Parts: sequence; structure tokens; C-alpha cells
Amino acid sequence: MAQNKNHHFVPKCHFKPFSLNEEGLCVHAYHAPSGKVIKNASISGQCSKNYFYGEDNKLETALQGMEGLHATAIRNIQSRNGKSKDDELFSFLRFTLLQHLRTEQAMRRIQQAQQQLIDTAFAGEAGQVHKPPPLSQREILRMAMVILKDAADVVDDLKTVVVRNESDVEFITSDDPAIHTNRYHIQRLGRTNFGLSNSGAMLLLPLSPKFLFLAYDGGCYTIPDKVGTIVSLSSRSDIQGLNRLQILNCASCLFFSNINMADEVQEQFKENQKSRISTWSAIEELVEFAEGKYRAVVSSEESAASEMLHTSALFPVPSGWPSFLKFRNPVRVVDTGTGAGIRRR
Repeated sequence: MAQNKNHHFVPKCHFKPFSLNEEGLCVHAYHAPSGKVIKNASISGQCSKNYFYGEDNKLETALQGMEGLHATAIRNIQSRNGKSKDDELFSFLRFTLLQHLRTEQAMRRIQQAQQQLIDTAFAGEAGQVHKPPPLSQREILRMAMVILKDAADVVDDLKTVVVRNESDVEFITSDDPAIHTNRYHIQRLGRTNFGLSNSGAMLLLPLSPKFLFLAYDGGCYTIPDKVGTIVSLSSRSDIQGLNRLQILNCASCLFFSNINMADEVQEQFKENQKSRISTWSAIEELVEFAEGKYRAVVSSEESAASEMLHTSALFPVPSGWPSFLKFRNPVRVVDTGTGAGIRRR
């Protein structure tokens, strides 16, 4: 039997709720580089590449199992108008983390970070002799799966909720739909570099035009209007704020269910285009200030017996944040005083 070679890095089960009549066949798309709206684009050709996860199909087969569970969970919450069970929220959390690390854009971010590290470590003529070649797709994919394994337990302490959209603006999705951001770090600390273990972490994934999954740090944020496992939003600006994160995160394409959303998507992309970033990582030099403990170098004169280079993920800064997610007063955080930064308790 012929093997499936068309591997979707955004699975068809994700697109189905956004598709025409939810049949899973076609979806409307906005192609950012050309500025064009593509009506009824075939889902089979979206966000896929031949053997993206390897020619042996082992990883592709494993991913399909998780996709099946995700599709079932979406159908279940749709049938209950957004109400979800604990196991479904846990499934959404794990799938969102997976989706954040499995796309073509995610591979580019990992490759960019590693290449920056290599270029810095092997700078100068002498370094060029020993400079390793760029990472292969297989090596990058292996790194992504290692990150996924290490991060799985890190996010389990986040609170989770399903956002129900009751406005006249639909949720949109993209070719890199799982969002990692951090309002606390960006807005309160003025920092655009952070990790999943840092205080203020947020993970988001649109589930359909009407529903979105949100995981958030309960030590930094609270949702006063949350009822059980759901929060209902009727504010256009709140929905636009959540859609804005898709615009900032996408590689080149946004997707939506209703063709009447075309003008909205185009206008929102143009308004937020300047906030998009092309460099998703930076190199930090860390010095050892105590045995086994490192922190960022604070001056060019500072030196230590032990130094190391560290890649730090960078994130775009939204022009605004949804109003339903409030800061706790006070926030509950732990300042490690090390390169690990401010982390959750």
C-alpha cells in the first residue's frame, strides 16, 4: 500500500471547523506577501510538504493519533456550546504545545536560533575552519521533538479555559496557529524574550470561528468573567485582539471561514504589519556568578572564569491586549536572579 507523503504541519482536523460548511474541503485564505484573498482554497494543499516529518512516516503516523483525539475534543465542545471537560482541556493544552513546535515556521525559528549560535561561536577567520554546516531538516525536527518532550510537564500548571466568541467578528487561524506569548513580560517588564517556564506565559489556539483555547499563568492573570471552564466574549475589540496574535505569528497565510471576513482580515493585517518580526531569537552571553548559576552579562567589562552563550527566543509586541484577561494584584512570581529569569511559583 502506498504511503502518505503529503504531510500537513497544520493538520486538516484543525482546518475543518473553519472550512466551508465544516466539510473539511476548502477554506478562505489571505496570502500576506501578495495581499490577495483566495476564495475556497483546497485544504489538501494548505500547510503541507512532501515527507515533512520524514520518509519513514513514523512521526506522521504518531501525530495522526493525537490529531484524532483533538478533532474529537473539538466536536465535543461544539456540541456543548463551548463547555469542556478536564480531559478535553488537557488534550487541548498538549495539542497546542505540539502545534507550536511542529510547523514550518517553528522549524525556521529553531534553525535561526541555532545558526545564530553557531555564527557567534565560530566568528572570525580561525572559527570558520571548524564551523559546522547548517542543521538539516531532520536535525531541526529532532530538536523540536526534544523541546516538546522537555516542555510538556512545564506547562501543566497553567490554567485553561475555552473562549466563546459571541461577537460579530469570527476567530481566524493561520499557517502557524498555536501562539506562545507573555503579556506580563512584554507589558510589565518590557521584555520580549521569555520561555514557557517564565511567569506570565500564555498559550492560545483557535479551535473554530466561535471557540478558542487559552492557557495562562494563574499567578499573573485572572479572568473575572470566567464561568466554569468557559468565558464568553461579545466585544469586537477583544476578538480582534486575539486575532491580532495570529497576524503577528503567521508565516504568510491567514485562514477564515466566512468570506465576509475578507475585508476585516486585510485591514487588520495592514494595521498590524509593522509589529511583525523577522528575527525570532537573540544571543545572550551568560557569566557564572555562583557554582552552576549563570546570569546575563550586564557590562562589557564583566568577566568570569566560566562563560557561555545562550539563545533566547524573541516575540512580537501586540499593539493591545484583550481586556478580559486581567493582571492579579499583586502578581505571584519568583525572581531567580539567574539567566532563568522570573518564573512561576
